[in-house]
Amino acid sequence: MSDPPGLVDLARLYQTEFVRSARAVAVLWAVCTLCLAIVQVVILLQPSWIGTSDAPPGPPLPKGTIGLFEVCVETEWPVPDCQGGLSSLSPLPCFQSVAVLVGVSLWAVWTSVLCLCLFRFCSAVTVYKICAWLQLTAGFCLALACLLFPDSWESPEMRALCGDSVGSFSLGNCSVHWTFILATGRPAAPHVPRRDLRSADDTLILQERRFLHFFSAHLKQETFAPFLPDKR
Repeated sequence: MSDPPGLVDLARLYQTEFVRSARAVAVLWAVCTLCLAIVQVVILLQPSWIGTSDAPPGPPLPKGTIGLFEVCVETEWPVPDCQGGLSSLSPLPCFQSVAVLVGVSLWAVWTSVLCLCLFRFCSAVTVYKICAWLQLTAGFCLALACLLFPDSWESPEMRALCGDSVGSFSLGNCSVHWTFILATGRPAAPHVPRRDLRSADDTLILQERRFLHFFSAHLKQETFAPFLPDKR
């Protein structure tokens, strides 16, 4: 039994409106994904995951910051003295697993950006699903890196900046800095400046955009399939 002509026309009208909305969502998703990819490059490169705070009573400790690849100590000169770097492709021994997870997350996000070229060769549903799985993988790896990071604080590099009281999930004389806040996507410390809290909230919004593709892909495939002619 064939569908009434009016129902078919109505389905085609709704499909046209849906395609226009889907294109707008796709453009918004692409822009947010590109911004998120740039943010993750900053997260990987910046040596500002941990930094020293007010000096406690006792022997003076050096002031500086520490990242996944570098330890930077403040000197009398405006430029800090940094040891390590991404050029050697060797993260700090205590943060190797965290750096690998952040690197995998960065690779997955940039791969999803490059998958935009597949719109010329594959259906939109296929591209959305590929990008959705890539970005879910990126989100999982970044979340796991943020969970493992506090467990890696008990190390010689951390003791040199934060004192002997540092340990797993205990920062001693240090505090988390804006790069770690940016990676988690949520404000986690009351001393973080207000501008850093705004950046963290913006990152959370970008991360939540990853889940739009699942709804867009499945809705496009399932909503109008019963009304459209079979193209086999």
